[in-house]
Amino acid sequence: MVVADDSRDCRYCQVPRPILLLDAACSLCYHGLMERLRRDLLLTGVGGLLLAALLAAGAAWLVTSGTFKPPLPYPPIALLFAVLLGAFSLAEIPLMVYTIRRLEIERRPGVNGDGQGNRPAVLGLNALYVFFAAVYAVPVMLFTGSLGWGLALCSLAVVRLASSVAFVARPVR
Repeated sequence: MVVADDSRDCRYCQVPRPILLLDAACSLCYHGLMERLRRDLLLTGVGGLLLAALLAAGAAWLVTSGTFKPPLPYPPIALLFAVLLGAFSLAEIPLMVYTIRRLEIERRPGVNGDGQGNRPAVLGLNALYVFFAAVYAVPVMLFTGSLGWGLALCSLAVVRLASSVAFVARPVR
């Protein structure tokens, strides 16, 4: 619970909270709405999402400008690549969520309980996890020239971001 006792002050920042629809949320520190881990996962995931969009845009530009000629411009091959790489991308989601979650649960703080523990590794792995959807999308765009299938695979980065924010929770103590 955000409120320490019967008062209306946030126990983290000691600012009085207004009575709103989202009454549990502190207007200054947002401890009621989103804990720090979820906020950090969201921010690093958005960074990975932006890098994925940049990589996909670069591959799309190479194909549409004619700089790179796709060696396999056949629709059945594009569909086969999209299904195979999409299956790998979707199968990776529960494995990575489990891995990131275990890494956060088993965090080892430094001496005397100081330091971040595994948190930097968790956040870096989250950014890489979200970004990696573009790594599956780029071969489809470059080898087959199919921007539709490639962008569909790249849009799985949004699913990855949502899964990491929703399912990687702070460990219960």
